[in-house]
Amino acid sequence: MEPTTAVDNRRTHRRVLGPFVGRRGTLLAVPIRIHDLSVGGSLIECFHEERVGRRITVEIELPIEGWVTLEAEIVAIRQNYGYAVKWVNVPPEAHWKLELTIDRMTAEGQGLSGLRTRGALGSGPKRKTAKKR
Repeated sequence: MEPTTAVDNRRTHRRVLGPFVGRRGTLLAVPIRIHDLSVGGSLIECFHEERVGRRITVEIELPIEGWVTLEAEIVAIRQNYGYAVKWVNVPPEAHWKLELTIDRMTAEGQGLSGLRTRGALGSGPKRKTAKKR
């Protein structure tokens, strides 16, 4: 399923592909993989079905900065893959750690700069190549 133009136009943050190790939930943590990470949200690969609008707690292990805990709201469902989230009520320290990670990975050539990702569950997302002019 290709993303719509409306979704593409809402993106305002730089992002990095990942994947990052994470977990969802606080009482019974469920392992997840985080892709397409930005200071505004991410794409979460998870086998558990969810509904749009639900708020969840997500922990992400950043490569150098360590673990961050974020509150997320599910904004879109990707059938047979997971869901897109936006971060809500982000603590300043978590925001700072996300920015550091994205800045460093972008400088290392791992940033997406607005490119979309997609993929089937278990295969990981694939980069969409830009058309050459």
